[in-house]
Amino acid sequence: MTVGFFSRRSARRAVLCLVLASSSLAAFASPAATPFPNLQALEARGVAVTAMAVDLNSGRSFWELDSERRLSPASLSKLYTAAAALEHWGPEHSFETRLLADGHRDGAVLRGDLVLLGGGDPALTTENLWTLAGALRSAGVEQVQGRLVINESRFGALPCSTKDRCDAQRYSRNAYDAPLSAAGVNYGAWCVEALPAGRAGQPAIVRLCPVHVPEVEIRGKVETVAAGKGSRLWAERRTERGRDVILVSGQMALGAEPKRVYRAASDAAMQTGLLLRRVLELVGVDVEGPVVVDDAPLKPGLRTLAKVDGLRMTGLISRMLTFSNNYMADVLALDLLAEDPTLARPLSLEHAGRRVLHWRQPPAGALEVVHTAGLAPPVLLNGSGLNTGSAVSAQDLVALLSDVYRRSELFPQFVGALSVPQFSPLGSLRGDSPGWRSRVAVKSGSLTEPVTVYGVAGYFRTRTDGWGAFVVLVNGAGELSKIPYSTVHATVRRDVELMLQNF
Repeated sequence: MTVGFFSRRSARRAVLCLVLASSSLAAFASPAATPFPNLQALEARGVAVTAMAVDLNSGRSFWELDSERRLSPASLSKLYTAAAALEHWGPEHSFETRLLADGHRDGAVLRGDLVLLGGGDPALTTENLWTLAGALRSAGVEQVQGRLVINESRFGALPCSTKDRCDAQRYSRNAYDAPLSAAGVNYGAWCVEALPAGRAGQPAIVRLCPVHVPEVEIRGKVETVAAGKGSRLWAERRTERGRDVILVSGQMALGAEPKRVYRAASDAAMQTGLLLRRVLELVGVDVEGPVVVDDAPLKPGLRTLAKVDGLRMTGLISRMLTFSNNYMADVLALDLLAEDPTLARPLSLEHAGRRVLHWRQPPAGALEVVHTAGLAPPVLLNGSGLNTGSAVSAQDLVALLSDVYRRSELFPQFVGALSVPQFSPLGSLRGDSPGWRSRVAVKSGSLTEPVTVYGVAGYFRTRTDGWGAFVVLVNGAGELSKIPYSTVHATVRRDVELMLQNF
């Protein structure tokens, strides 16, 4: 692997040269090919496009198409979040979640509250709760004569920040709109699992997974049908009188594998508390009091009873980028803000977006080039891209990719977190053209409301075995505000393949 080894000052000069070079397509584009011809045809029909491909070793532009135009980036926002997290914490960092005693031990009894202190782990799971509960039981605690308190003071009690997440406080048919918390678990979503019964005509078994929580009611019916008839599971989460209810329907074929779907919880911290209390019960620790959520600063003097470390940063950003996990990205962006204890709680997701966007201070000259073009500065409203109000250009993202490339301590982990289509777990990304499958490492993203947004960005190996970076962003507009995903995806991929053939 070829990696650039430059000083920070040299890297900044290179980015400046990159932005300046991008303004002159005629000087640098390949004379043998029209830049992004299929995207140009789409743009001619009124669709908004920004695209750019550069040689990272020389800084010269290969191809560009309205590269300074700022559009909604959708999940390409997560590239900023990943870079900022790697730069701030390094690849080995992990977030810690702790169980604390707000009271005193009397043999096997804790006389007081048991407190879970949320450490802002974006990938906290039920498995981690089992580790905490097992450690507590191994330490000899069998009874808690108090409450189970979920403390989310690291961020404060966050208000919903997008229409999707505000609607999800009442109902959800998705997982991407899960609420955020410094003490959230399982990405803020309930897992619903259906299994066929013993014979056709019987109700299928439907339960929460991997641990059933009795406080969450499941209503509806999933029928067991004859083998070969196919399996379907539909679920919607509603909140009634402060409690989550899962409505289900569908069918499970005899002999079929269990089917799972994920639906956003209404309250991520309360979900953690309900799951933890159930896990504690299963390992033999009885909690007498209720589950409560608290966002007040932790009072001093509480004793740590158990703790668990989450994934290392490299694993976090790989999972976040590969599966485009909105919950992980926004929690990670809030974690960057939370490093400043002087900021008022609750933290602001929009402020977190600005923090992520400016993880590096770009050269003043580069900003002046953008301003003289009459454009407003780039905008990120969160760390995930779950908001069409964000706006970045292909130039902006190429500058980010270039900067990371020239950071030898960051680039191997960053490029390793991107998806090589040939090995992607997402079938829609794999494709069938050899260049696309094996010569690029990418992040893709899409939105469907209020307009179609599709983007792909990442690195590629040039025909001379160097490194390049490319970005393509497409936003629906006018009569083509809604474009079929398959159409825009195929258009982008054809042009990327042409680019790879030329460079």
